[in-house]
Amino acid sequence: MKSILTVFLIIFFVFSCDDTSSTNNSNNTNNDAGTDAADSDVIEDSGVVENPYCVSINEPTRPFIQDGTGSGLYSVASDITIPTTEGNLRLSEIWTGCDSILFIPENPSQNGDFPGMTWSRDIAALLDNIPENVHLFFISDTADETARGESLTALQALFDAEFDDMPIPHANHWRERVHFVTVRARDAEGFLGDHFPSPGFGLGIDRFQRLRYIGSFADPSRYNESVGWFEPNLSFVRNESIYYNFESKREEDLALNTWETLPLISENPVAGDHFFTVDFPSSAEMELYDTMIFDMTMRCENGGEVGSCPEWDRLVHLYLCTDSTDESCNLEIGRWITSYHRHGRWVHDVSPLMGLFANGGNFRFKYYSQDPWIVTLTAKLTNKNKTRRVSSVHPLWSGYFEFNETYNDNFTPVDVTIPDNYGSVELASVITGHGMSNPGNCAEFCNTEHTFSINDGDVVRSFTEAGRMVDCMLKSEEGTVPNQYGTWWYGRSGWCPGKEVQLVTEDITTHVSGPGVNQVSYTGFYNDQPYTGDNWRGIMITAFVVVYTE
Repeated sequence: MKSILTVFLIIFFVFSCDDTSSTNNSNNTNNDAGTDAADSDVIEDSGVVENPYCVSINEPTRPFIQDGTGSGLYSVASDITIPTTEGNLRLSEIWTGCDSILFIPENPSQNGDFPGMTWSRDIAALLDNIPENVHLFFISDTADETARGESLTALQALFDAEFDDMPIPHANHWRERVHFVTVRARDAEGFLGDHFPSPGFGLGIDRFQRLRYIGSFADPSRYNESVGWFEPNLSFVRNESIYYNFESKREEDLALNTWETLPLISENPVAGDHFFTVDFPSSAEMELYDTMIFDMTMRCENGGEVGSCPEWDRLVHLYLCTDSTDESCNLEIGRWITSYHRHGRWVHDVSPLMGLFANGGNFRFKYYSQDPWIVTLTAKLTNKNKTRRVSSVHPLWSGYFEFNETYNDNFTPVDVTIPDNYGSVELASVITGHGMSNPGNCAEFCNTEHTFSINDGDVVRSFTEAGRMVDCMLKSEEGTVPNQYGTWWYGRSGWCPGKEVQLVTEDITTHVSGPGVNQVSYTGFYNDQPYTGDNWRGIMITAFVVVYTE
């Protein structure tokens, strides 16, 4: 494990963002109520009697599934009995329908360079920051029963000290949700015992009763020079349950609508350039929809995470081709950043780009990923009865450009013709900075300013979060894959590892002079000046003008 973790540190100095293929044709569409094909093991909760506790915290109740499906990642957890210091606990009996569960080992395998540290501290921080709808089980794989008991007793004393300092209702809540497992980990029943000693990361049971691995505990404020990596922080396990809650809410939101799903890529190990065609609905059918999302899942060939998944935070792109040639596939319509060694799923809105598909019919795409992932990518369409519709989309610029003294020479002003019947106009952009150049650690970790001028009006985007120590970690509640095996915590210039890059929109209607030609120009600066640096650095930018009818 040390060799793996040592490699991760390199990412603080290197980021890859180049471009290169495979094929998959998928022309079928289907309707669904929001559950992605890659997450078909998510259990729908129709006809469920709501648990009063779940109602009190405004969360849906999902019934316990009696028939488990195995011990592997994403398997449905079976009903097991867990011996604890408070007696035997049956999983189905503590299942409320809106909680998650975390099994935290004394010495998780990913903390192998830091034996004995995981349980020794951070109890207060854990209880202060973890969502309240979680059960915590602490479990040891120490062979000696006496030593194992001493570890559990010491840990329980740390928790009791924290409970004594809490308001009584809060303490009572956690006393019922913090458990200490008395059996040796590898001797536990079912999936729990199967997890030890290998892989031994620790287990989660998410809001859909699926087994998940606990990721890295590494804390960016605890760099250990002798080891060459960051010491663990027990409280970081909270990021798993925060993310489980995000996933649950995402499924709730998707289930509010009926979606027409267009499969783009399905489960193939994909790396390099990957060309494919997809049949969209007819123009008449496209007029029925006002919303489009991309739904992407990336998993690993061997079913695991660290040691199975690619190790770097790489750029992933989806391009729309303008004709049948490969060279025409350069209009970027989707961008993601892969995680360090962990699976991920990302759903994001790209409705402003629907005008590109308004005529319906067959479209050709190029997907690019440097590393091989098992990918499921779909476009989904629905009608949310919005008060306006996209009438036209006008691409401005799209590409990767070196961020240097001549950066702005790449962007010739663009004339955009606004139709007579326009209602409102937006600027839509995707901007990310890459590279490690001084001054400023640019352009990945520095704040760059991007000014779009529409006639005499300006729209400015900047990235004040770049370089903040835990900005991306705090965005686990927004869908950043938690506890990745790399420097995932740090805020970046417009992106986070293990997350989609959002299409950001700004209303520019007041800057439009009216129907006819309107000019759009762009400049990018660092500290209000062209950037000069000592190492490679670049900005990847795609921008559109989007016209709506009301």
